[in-house]
Amino acid sequence: FLIRRALNNILEIAKAGRGAFFDKFINNISKMMFILLPLFAFLLKLLYLKKGVLYIECIVFGLHFHSFVFLVSAIGSLVDLVIPSSTLSIITAFLIMSWVFFYLFRAMREVFKQSFFITVLKFLTLSASYLICLLCATLMTILITLLVF
Repeated sequence: FLIRRALNNILEIAKAGRGAFFDKFINNISKMMFILLPLFAFLLKLLYLKKGVLYIECIVFGLHFHSFVFLVSAIGSLVDLVIPSSTLSIITAFLIMSWVFFYLFRAMREVFKQSFFITVLKFLTLSASYLICLLCATLMTILITLLVF
């Protein structure tokens, strides 16, 4: 049933154009990120169990970090709108990703006050595990968008 519905929706997307699907997908991404926020906080809590960090502190840290990511992404989107260029888009995306990773590392170091080496290990662990969660959630979001298109 679900496969048939997804195939029918793929045909509707082909008729409507990829823009319609992309718009719905982007709309669902914000919902996905809202759902992933507690997961990010849980991963952070697991990393700082011995330090006695409260889950609510991890939620606040996650809200702060995700807000930063949305702000930087919005700035990158504005740059792409003002100066449309595929080369500039790639450079902008690289700079944004670099800035986001640097910011996360720096924030973890400042907020949780651990040594450089320990913070690097926890940063890499958090980044890898959250990236896996993001990939799985993105695939699920694509599937859900296909099913409800």
